[in-house]
Amino acid sequence: MRRAFIIAMGCLMAAPAISRAHFGQRVWVDVGATNQIQTYIGPPGDGPPLSAGQFSLGRVFARDMGDNADINYTALLKPYPTYGSPSLIPSDGDVDDDGLSYATDFPGYELKPFSSFASSATFNLSIVGQPLYYEKATLTSPAQFLPVSTAFAGKILPYFTVGATVRDPITGINYFQEGRSPTDGSVVFACPAFSVGGHGHPDVSLFPNVDDPGSALDITDYQGVYALGLRLDAPGLLSSQTFYEVLGNEASQSEILDAARLANDTFAAVPEPGSVGLLLAGSCLLMRRRPRNK
Repeated sequence: MRRAFIIAMGCLMAAPAISRAHFGQRVWVDVGATNQIQTYIGPPGDGPPLSAGQFSLGRVFARDMGDNADINYTALLKPYPTYGSPSLIPSDGDVDDDGLSYATDFPGYELKPFSSFASSATFNLSIVGQPLYYEKATLTSPAQFLPVSTAFAGKILPYFTVGATVRDPITGINYFQEGRSPTDGSVVFACPAFSVGGHGHPDVSLFPNVDDPGSALDITDYQGVYALGLRLDAPGLLSSQTFYEVLGNEASQSEILDAARLANDTFAAVPEPGSVGLLLAGSCLLMRRRPRNK
């Protein structure tokens, strides 16, 4: 089986420059007044932050697992802004995924700029429950998310692994630590997501895939859009609410967008304007949902 490539892993006034390793979609993280970990959507394209007002609470992060960048921003049908050189058009600039349709190490994870959280904590990532599969609307049923145990009943069940390269504090040796999505509603520890002062890129991979040795499966059966429930934890803090990476595997952009909208409306709605539905409200792609064939 494939294992991960090594991971490199509100005011409107002008804000100080924020140092960034590179551009690319992020799950921005902060800690609320009750000591609960919170997840945020960043500025369009998740380029260099400009003001605190560009961040809003959010729990759905849409992504093509191939190399089509941050779906949240692409849907706005606006040119990618230029932050120096090179221009970001229209992907993550010169920071790409590995080009595989079934694996990604985006979004990254990082402490939200303008945060008052001062600890040097490491935030850990867990998988919450089995993955969900997006069933498109038909003439007789609305679009819906189904547990993979239901959507793929009678077949080999798809699953995700989430992992990162970590260093053993005693031996100093690097090793790959990962978790596999469960087949029930349990929570499975996966790997560290990031430490304050840096950022991380946990690798997310879907199985089965075309690189599975000796696989005789019809891999096209596993194409589509999935919602992967995740949770962040750190010592002394309350766990985050479950948030979702909505991940397309050989799926159209419009299908990923519809799935992200449904995910937000179904199980990840937040009152703040950072919800996916509001974030994408200006996009003509989301004006209506139409039944589509693959």
